[in-house]
Amino acid sequence: MEEKDRPSQPQVSPQPPEQINDSSFTSPKINIPKTFSKYREIKGMIFGLCLLVFGIGFAVYVHGRTHSTKDLLVILGGFGGVGLIVLLISVISYLQLRKSADNNPQFNQFQASTAVNYVTPKGIEAAKVYNDEKILDWFGPVNRSDFKGQSYGILDKEVDKQTANTLLFTNRQIIALMLGPEDAAALGPSNNAAEGITNMALDYAPEAATQKGFQFEALNAGRWITMVQPLLSQPIGTTLSNHLNIGIPYENIDHIEVKKSLINPGLKIFLKDNSKLSYATFKKDRLDEISNLIRQFVAVN
Repeated sequence: MEEKDRPSQPQVSPQPPEQINDSSFTSPKINIPKTFSKYREIKGMIFGLCLLVFGIGFAVYVHGRTHSTKDLLVILGGFGGVGLIVLLISVISYLQLRKSADNNPQFNQFQASTAVNYVTPKGIEAAKVYNDEKILDWFGPVNRSDFKGQSYGILDKEVDKQTANTLLFTNRQIIALMLGPEDAAALGPSNNAAEGITNMALDYAPEAATQKGFQFEALNAGRWITMVQPLLSQPIGTTLSNHLNIGIPYENIDHIEVKKSLINPGLKIFLKDNSKLSYATFKKDRLDEISNLIRQFVAVN
């Protein structure tokens, strides 16, 4: 699309998101999965310490009977060595859990059994609200499919880079945000009691955050619009204040590639700084509709 064909946009300074006092997001909630993980690591420390002490004591006893240095080292390396390794791993894991932000999930995210650190794409900040901004459409569920978006874990520390499962398209930018358990409450148990119970169980399940995110999408993909609808009817600042998000202004986008193939269909967003973000989906029936919308603001291939 040529520049002259694009609708002109007024130059309006972005405003910070609104701050709200919503008790549904701020009420204290004990992170049960993480609490159980701490309990597991305490048991590991006790077991490792007991095994280490037993190994040292048994090695000394055998050496006193046989006077064999070889036997001493074998027993120390066996029982004592294993006990020391278990003890160190458990201590490190416990400290990782203790050092995590707090016992409540950040924004609207699942309770995780790990010391999870949610990492948004480097160089892209949280979305700002423009005075003339309005949401035009949405797309989801989606997942980061590029190499830099892969999550990983070390012991009980998890780096979750799947921090967006929904894209909101406004007249100013693309907002990538994460829907979570509080949004699932909009589905209502009366619609499907089994799914409501499953969503609740998923929030408290002793699993990692990344794994829970994928399960949440698979469970609720067919009713995603029901979770998105409340976001479309409230001020954008309200949505941003309780959802982890990033904003990608159209002026920072070089072009967008719409991929309709069988493998990882979705959107590839190429930025003017030569970086890119890839969002894949298994609900590709609306790709044509989305591409027609964003074609008003950026070049689409």
